[in-house]
Amino acid sequence: MLGAMDEGSKMRLTDRKDIGVGRPDGTIVYHAGCLVEEHADGSITLHGRAEDVHYPRERYTKWFLDDTQTDSA
Repeated sequence: MLGAMDEGSKMRLTDRKDIGVGRPDGTIVYHAGCLVEEHADGSITLHGRAEDVHYPRERYTKWFLDDTQTDSA
């Protein structure tokens, strides 16, 4: 997964964190336990435990650490 990092990309986290991604329609999509890779074209890839999710720049408004989520049920 991480071995395929693009030239010019920047890894923004060194530990897996829960990430929220703001969408242009105002919704927020949550991704558990991800590393964030920002690409030179403004897109991001969230490297999750099970899969990677790519957001082209026009498909998200921002990404942020979701520190409000907890592991307790």
